[in-house]
Amino acid sequence: EVKKFGQEGVIHKGRGKRSNRKINEKIQIKIEKLLKEKYNIKLSLDDFGTGYSSLGYLQSMPFDEIKIDRCFIHDVTSNHKNASIVESIIALAKIYNFRLIAEGVETKEQLAFLKGMGCENYQGYLFSKPLPIEELHPVFLKFMGEQQPKEVLI
Repeated sequence: EVKKFGQEGVIHKGRGKRSNRKINEKIQIKIEKLLKEKYNIKLSLDDFGTGYSSLGYLQSMPFDEIKIDRCFIHDVTSNHKNASIVESIIALAKIYNFRLIAEGVETKEQLAFLKGMGCENYQGYLFSKPLPIEELHPVFLKFMGEQQPKEVLI
Protein backbone atom coordinates (compact mmCIF):
# COMPACT_ATOMS: atom_id res chain seq x y z
CA GLU A 1 0.00 0.00 0.00
CA VAL A 2 1.51 3.31 -1.06
CA LYS A 3 1.30 6.18 1.42
CA LYS A 4 3.38 8.86 -0.27
CA PHE A 5 5.07 9.43 -3.61
CA GLY A 6 7.71 12.15 -3.88
CA GLN A 7 11.01 13.19 -5.39
CA GLU A 8 13.00 11.00 -3.02
CA GLY A 9 11.03 7.89 -3.74
CA VAL A 10 8.04 5.89 -2.69
CA ILE A 11 7.29 5.21 0.95
CA HIS A 12 5.52 1.94 1.59
CA LYS A 13 3.55 1.54 4.76
CA GLY A 14 5.56 -0.45 7.27
CA ARG A 15 8.44 -1.12 4.85
CA GLY A 16 10.37 2.16 4.74
CA LYS A 17 11.59 3.93 1.64
CA ARG A 18 12.10 2.49 -1.84
CA SER A 19 13.83 4.39 -4.60
CA ASN A 20 12.15 5.48 -7.82
CA ARG A 21 15.01 3.86 -9.70
CA LYS A 22 14.13 0.35 -8.48
CA ILE A 23 10.46 0.84 -9.31
CA ASN A 24 11.28 2.32 -12.73
CA GLU A 25 13.60 -0.61 -13.49
CA LYS A 26 10.84 -3.11 -12.67
CA ILE A 27 8.35 -1.25 -14.85
CA GLN A 28 10.91 -1.01 -17.65
CA ILE A 29 11.58 -4.76 -17.49
CA LYS A 30 7.86 -5.53 -17.75
CA ILE A 31 7.46 -3.15 -20.72
CA GLU A 32 10.47 -4.64 -22.51
CA LYS A 33 9.20 -8.20 -22.01
CA LEU A 34 5.79 -7.17 -23.36
CA LEU A 35 7.35 -5.49 -26.41
CA LYS A 36 9.48 -8.55 -27.13
CA GLU A 37 6.52 -10.91 -26.95
CA LYS A 38 4.03 -8.77 -28.86
CA TYR A 39 6.25 -7.25 -31.55
CA ASN A 40 9.20 -9.67 -31.68
CA ILE A 41 11.61 -6.86 -30.80
CA LYS A 42 15.21 -7.90 -30.12
CA LEU A 43 17.08 -6.21 -27.27
CA SER A 44 20.82 -5.60 -27.21
CA LEU A 45 23.04 -4.69 -24.26
CA ASP A 46 25.51 -2.26 -25.81
CA ASP A 47 29.02 -1.49 -24.50
CA PHE A 48 28.96 -4.52 -22.22
CA GLY A 49 31.55 -4.35 -19.48
CA THR A 50 31.48 -0.57 -19.06
CA GLY A 51 29.26 2.08 -17.51
CA TYR A 52 25.78 0.90 -16.59
CA SER A 53 25.98 -2.54 -18.19
CA SER A 54 25.84 -4.42 -14.91
CA LEU A 55 26.13 -8.20 -14.68
CA GLY A 56 22.79 -8.09 -12.87
CA TYR A 57 21.10 -6.99 -16.09
CA LEU A 58 21.96 -10.36 -17.64
CA GLN A 59 19.62 -12.01 -15.15
CA SER A 60 16.87 -9.43 -14.94
CA MET A 61 16.55 -7.98 -18.45
CA PRO A 62 15.31 -9.90 -21.49
CA PHE A 63 18.34 -9.31 -23.73
CA ASP A 64 18.91 -11.21 -26.95
CA GLU A 65 22.46 -10.07 -27.55
CA ILE A 66 25.36 -8.35 -25.88
CA LYS A 67 28.01 -6.23 -27.50
CA ILE A 68 31.51 -6.33 -26.05
CA ASP A 69 32.76 -2.78 -25.64
CA ARG A 70 35.62 -1.79 -27.92
CA CYS A 71 37.83 -0.77 -24.98
CA PHE A 72 38.38 -4.49 -24.28
CA ILE A 73 38.97 -5.36 -27.94
CA HIS A 74 41.53 -2.60 -28.60
CA ASP A 75 44.52 -4.43 -27.10
CA VAL A 76 43.03 -7.88 -26.60
CA THR A 77 46.04 -9.57 -28.25
CA SER A 78 48.64 -7.82 -26.06
CA ASN A 79 46.87 -7.22 -22.73
CA HIS A 80 46.23 -10.45 -20.82
CA LYS A 81 43.69 -8.76 -18.52
CA ASN A 82 41.56 -7.63 -21.46
CA ALA A 83 41.94 -11.03 -23.10
CA SER A 84 40.63 -12.66 -19.90
CA ILE A 85 37.73 -10.22 -19.68
CA VAL A 86 36.77 -10.86 -23.32
CA GLU A 87 37.05 -14.62 -22.81
CA SER A 88 34.78 -14.34 -19.75
CA ILE A 89 32.20 -12.24 -21.61
CA ILE A 90 32.16 -14.79 -24.43
CA ALA A 91 31.63 -17.58 -21.88
CA LEU A 92 28.75 -15.65 -20.26
CA ALA A 93 27.14 -15.09 -23.65
CA LYS A 94 27.28 -18.83 -24.32
CA ILE A 95 25.84 -19.69 -20.88
CA TYR A 96 22.92 -17.28 -21.32
CA ASN A 97 22.53 -18.14 -25.01
CA PHE A 98 23.03 -14.53 -26.12
CA ARG A 99 24.10 -13.53 -29.57
CA LEU A 100 27.47 -11.82 -29.15
CA ILE A 101 29.00 -8.95 -31.11
CA ALA A 102 32.54 -7.62 -30.63
CA GLU A 103 32.77 -3.88 -31.21
CA GLY A 104 35.82 -2.05 -32.48
CA VAL A 105 37.55 -4.85 -34.39
CA GLU A 106 40.33 -3.13 -36.32
CA THR A 107 43.03 -5.76 -36.96
CA LYS A 108 43.23 -9.28 -38.33
CA GLU A 109 44.91 -10.34 -35.07
CA GLN A 110 41.93 -9.16 -33.04
CA LEU A 111 39.60 -10.98 -35.41
CA ALA A 112 41.64 -14.19 -35.17
CA PHE A 113 41.62 -14.00 -31.35
CA LEU A 114 37.86 -13.49 -31.25
CA LYS A 115 37.20 -16.30 -33.71
CA GLY A 116 39.45 -18.56 -31.64
CA MET A 117 37.37 -17.78 -28.56
CA GLY A 118 34.12 -18.57 -30.35
CA CYS A 119 32.86 -15.06 -31.09
CA GLU A 120 31.20 -15.06 -34.51
CA ASN A 121 29.91 -11.49 -34.94
CA TYR A 122 32.03 -8.37 -35.26
CA GLN A 123 31.92 -4.73 -36.15
CA GLY A 124 34.70 -2.24 -36.66
CA TYR A 125 37.04 -0.51 -39.06
CA LEU A 126 38.54 -3.82 -40.19
CA PHE A 127 35.30 -4.28 -42.13
CA SER A 128 34.23 -0.71 -42.88
CA LYS A 129 34.12 2.81 -41.51
CA PRO A 130 30.64 4.07 -40.51
CA LEU A 131 28.64 4.66 -43.70
CA PRO A 132 25.47 6.43 -44.76
CA ILE A 133 22.78 3.88 -45.63
CA GLU A 134 23.02 4.62 -49.36
CA GLU A 135 26.71 3.55 -49.37
CA LEU A 136 26.13 0.37 -47.39
CA HIS A 137 24.89 -1.88 -50.20
CA PRO A 138 28.20 -2.18 -52.16
CA VAL A 139 30.17 -2.87 -48.97
CA PHE A 140 27.59 -5.41 -47.88
CA LEU A 141 27.80 -7.21 -51.23
CA LYS A 142 31.60 -7.25 -51.05
CA PHE A 143 31.55 -9.15 -47.76
CA MET A 144 28.59 -11.38 -48.54
CA GLY A 145 29.52 -12.41 -52.06
CA GLU A 146 26.86 -14.82 -53.28
CA GLN A 147 25.73 -15.78 -49.78
CA GLN A 148 22.36 -14.59 -48.60
CA PRO A 149 22.35 -13.41 -44.97
CA LYS A 150 19.92 -14.75 -42.40
CA GLU A 151 19.54 -11.26 -40.94
CA VAL A 152 21.04 -7.83 -41.34
CA LEU A 153 21.71 -5.47 -38.43
CA ILE A 154 21.61 -1.79 -39.24
